[in-house]
Amino acid sequence: MNETTIYELSEVMPIYWTDGINTVPLFTTEAEETNQATSQTGNISLPKRKLIEIVRIIRNTAVSKDVKKLHKNICQVCNTPLFLADGLYSEVHHLQPLGADHQGPDIPSNMIVVCPNHHALFDAGAIAITPETLKIISYNGTEIGSLSQANNHVVHEKFIKYHFENRFKKIFQKGPGDL
Repeated sequence: MNETTIYELSEVMPIYWTDGINTVPLFTTEAEETNQATSQTGNISLPKRKLIEIVRIIRNTAVSKDVKKLHKNICQVCNTPLFLADGLYSEVHHLQPLGADHQGPDIPSNMIVVCPNHHALFDAGAIAITPETLKIISYNGTEIGSLSQANNHVVHEKFIKYHFENRFKKIFQKGPGDL
């Protein structure tokens, strides 16, 4: 049985993953329950399963890998490397998000290299880069530091301004306690 269900994204994902999306069509199918649902756990039942299909933006991962390499996989906010068993780990944040009504480009000048914590804070609009000074501030006005820069990677001012105006100020214009 196939049906189209429209979910409020807040029902499916945390707010910092939505990038301003209000709703998204998800095609769902109720999964058939089988005897395997309890076979590996004894008589402890497993949660129900749903098959969900979603349209996703395909990013150019080679570009983000190049930007990470320029910054040696070190967060541009805290300058801290995150060591894993197989090497350094970092993420790329798009200041103007690619999805929803933001329609940002997947280009180096729209990207910054961050650790997972700072990525979540940027996505949530809880921190931002001030366009005039490149200082990084939190929602309560506390200055966290300055954006580290690398040769051959320039973050375009229009993307910094976009995030500041459309993610940071918009989300916290009433204050974080009012959300």
